Amino acid sequence: MYPEECIETNAKSIKIKAIALLSDGLESYSFICNVPDTNAPSIFLDPNQPYDKFFNTNIDAVRNMRKNNISDEEITDKLHHYLLNGHPIISVEPDDKTIIVGFLNEDL
Repeated sequence: MYPEECIETNAKSIKIKAIALLSDGLESYSFICNVPDTNAPSIFLDPNQPYDKFFNTNIDAVRNMRKNNISDEEITDKLHHYLLNGHPIISVEPDDKTIIVGFLNEDL
């Protein structure tokens, strides 16, 4: 059984571009984690907040590829290459790196 601090729920009423599900192998690159406390630099906090630049850059890249009529197969190949070698932090991560991104049709 998980302690209560491990369980969090949020309901939001906001316009979204996409939704992403990912494995923990991408956590250190796609979320803000393990940052020093500004009031006590020797203490580290885990805000576990999505890193906007990671998500928005990838969402915009896929959207642009779709607008340029790049096939789903080529987009898949490009994303596969990115998860293997796209950034030094990602390429050395030994854990699985799985990401599923869903877009609203009106946003593509």
